[in-house]
Amino acid sequence: MSTLVECVPNFSEGRDKSKVDAIVEAMKMPGVYLLDREMDSDHNRSVITLAGERESIQEAAIRGVGKAAELIDLNVHTGAHPRMGATDVVPFIPIDGVTIEDCVAIAGYVGEEIWKRYKIPVYLYESAARIPERQGLENIRRGQFEGLREEMKRDDSVFLLGEDIGLYDGSFKVTRGLWKEFGDKRVLDTPIAEEIIIGTAIGAAMSGLRPVAEMMTVNFIMVAMDQVVNAAAHIRYMFGGGTKVPLVIRTPGGGGHQLGAQHSHSHENWFAHVPGLKVVAPGTPADAKGMLKSAIRDDNPVMFIENEGTYAVKGEVPDGEHLVPLDKNEVKRPGEHITICAHSRMLIVAMDAAAELEKEGISAEVVDMRALRPLDMAPVIESVKKTSRLITVEEGWRSYGVGSEIASRVYEEAFDYLDAPVARIGAAEVPAPYNKRLEKIAFPGKADVIVTARALLGKN
Repeated sequence: MSTLVECVPNFSEGRDKSKVDAIVEAMKMPGVYLLDREMDSDHNRSVITLAGERESIQEAAIRGVGKAAELIDLNVHTGAHPRMGATDVVPFIPIDGVTIEDCVAIAGYVGEEIWKRYKIPVYLYESAARIPERQGLENIRRGQFEGLREEMKRDDSVFLLGEDIGLYDGSFKVTRGLWKEFGDKRVLDTPIAEEIIIGTAIGAAMSGLRPVAEMMTVNFIMVAMDQVVNAAAHIRYMFGGGTKVPLVIRTPGGGGHQLGAQHSHSHENWFAHVPGLKVVAPGTPADAKGMLKSAIRDDNPVMFIENEGTYAVKGEVPDGEHLVPLDKNEVKRPGEHITICAHSRMLIVAMDAAAELEKEGISAEVVDMRALRPLDMAPVIESVKKTSRLITVEEGWRSYGVGSEIASRVYEEAFDYLDAPVARIGAAEVPAPYNKRLEKIAFPGKADVIVTARALLGKN
């Protein structure tokens, strides 16, 4: 009977990471097998995954971690970070019938022995092997996680596929724990081949399954545009409705993280241009859960656009069954003097700006444009009839953007109610800069919305 244990030596600032090789060698003990090793630059540590027979892994893991501790002098602490230099022992996914409880027990035993022998603090992260519990107000990441998990439990035809979504829990940890719970037949780690991921998902959807394909970032989907536009979006129409394509494509975009021009853009307007696709971009945890569940149940291909800057946004996540329509936008904050339309991360920016404007006596109504195709304009038109002024805010470029479409429809349907031209705010018309200062001014922020609102009301 086998099990896995993950040992994570932490490195304090400035420590020589080349010594990881020595750790790896130290882990190569009889009865213990090195499965994987990777550098986690975000947390300044090396993750080492071990596997071995249940009867021998305890002593072998203790020898390996202990030897590694000697090699890199782990028992050094700093006041700034009390856990720097400690060793984390994390129970990992069980195999061959070994339960999570077995893993936790083994990891706990390892930790106790390391402390006894080497006086090195050990932190047991049991949560890595379990579905995390709710913690009151949750974030968008949790909302999406619950949406995926509930639909996978409700419908066996739902499965996930994408790069690093299983063993690694996904780049943004939305799928954390799902591979452990549902197995590798329903959570598929794929090669780095976006066109194959989407093509496979389309075929599975046409065959009666409900795939949820994850693109690590929206920029990467460019190599799969033929599959998305020429196949997924058009197949149901071309087959006269005889074949459904119940496919969800999850993909994050957005900038502000110094990831450069190939990882930092917002392209939801590209997909919203295509008949046959549904496109949503929620900006709250509740909508993230409800719209994802609705997207999975829909019989059409849905582009579920996320934003890397919103995963930690806090808010209510309703328990249990919670569905949000894919074709309805919503007023998130009522107001009287000016209307602000925004979606995804820019919804958060708009809400913050509206709160600041309120202090100046300006009442801004914020409309969440979470449904981009079909584009629900009803709440926008009704709001403009009341406020007579409109600002659109998007993280993508202004040219040919979401704001352009909203503005044109308002001119067509509510022109007589406007007291000022529609103001459009978007990203600077340049590839996203890597430089931190340049990147900050390239994307819209709260100050941009406030200044524009004042200008439209003649208060600058």
